[in-house]
Amino acid sequence: MKALLCKLPLAGLLVLVGWMFVACFGSDKYFEPIPPVVEKPPCAAPQDSLSSDTSNAPCVACPGKGNYIEDNLLPIPLFSSEQEKQAYGTIIQLKADSLPTDALYEYSWDSGKSWIQNDSIFLCQSGNIQARIRRNNTISRIASIHFTLFYQRVLIVGNSIMSHGPYPQIGWKGDWGMAASRPDSDFVHLLTRKLQQANPTIQIKLFNGVSFEKNYKTYDFTQADEYVDFMPDLIIMRIAENAEAAIESEFQEKYSALIKRLLSKSKATVLCTTSFWPGRDQANQAIKNVAAKNNYRLVDISQYFEDKSYTAKGLFEDQGVAAHPGDKGMRAIYESIAKQIP
Repeated sequence: MKALLCKLPLAGLLVLVGWMFVACFGSDKYFEPIPPVVEKPPCAAPQDSLSSDTSNAPCVACPGKGNYIEDNLLPIPLFSSEQEKQAYGTIIQLKADSLPTDALYEYSWDSGKSWIQNDSIFLCQSGNIQARIRRNNTISRIASIHFTLFYQRVLIVGNSIMSHGPYPQIGWKGDWGMAASRPDSDFVHLLTRKLQQANPTIQIKLFNGVSFEKNYKTYDFTQADEYVDFMPDLIIMRIAENAEAAIESEFQEKYSALIKRLLSKSKATVLCTTSFWPGRDQANQAIKNVAAKNNYRLVDISQYFEDKSYTAKGLFEDQGVAAHPGDKGMRAIYESIAKQIP
């Protein structure tokens, strides 16, 4: 054996050693291939079938698959509407003059990095959309279009920062967002003007969520039904300040349930914000958890209170009123929210 080993070339020795190792330890246990980690975000439509059902069609794309060859014989897809301004939730159909039976429609929100297989596009954000037809490993030329969305019905769930009637006992005489110097300086009025630029006939409803903040454990969700019937296409959850005693897990469950209730008759975009006031860490974390789990948009405004120039300190004798955002704070809240509206 020793003489044989001496005569073997290096490559032969390596093969022999490998064979002996496998024989001793077994290939199944030690040489099983490690599968690659593939991140698969939720798809807007089943990848193996064509569907016009957009009931679960968030703006989340599926990873593109493989390399395809462009086929000029495949028709270029057409969009059912080419009007740039569209209402949130509009369904755009993809169509073609002629389509092979085994061909599929696909579209992309991110310049072709990922594609969603569907012949219907649920418009949930402004931006460019690309579309193509795929047949096995061939694709058509790409069609592109830009849509700018506007909203028709917006629901803001808030508290005294959103709106508070006159309360002379504490020195508050207004009937708008508490501590703002005038109505058009609170975040609701600032946001309303912004949204009206895209749609002058937009409807905005305010839902006072103080009762939920303070009594979330026993909250009667039927109180929200009026706003469910409003069928909003944008919901802004601007509550947390009055949940100083919240327990994260419990508040998370009820906060999520409230949003689900409000969504029961619509497919609205949901935007959640943290507390302007400090000391609401558990409520804030619960809100962040709900937003992350459900793909809601999150606006963190907790940093503003640290700079007292964002509050109304020195403008009101009552410290509770003075702790509210002043004009600068209201504008900061408005701008933070506006940046996150798709």
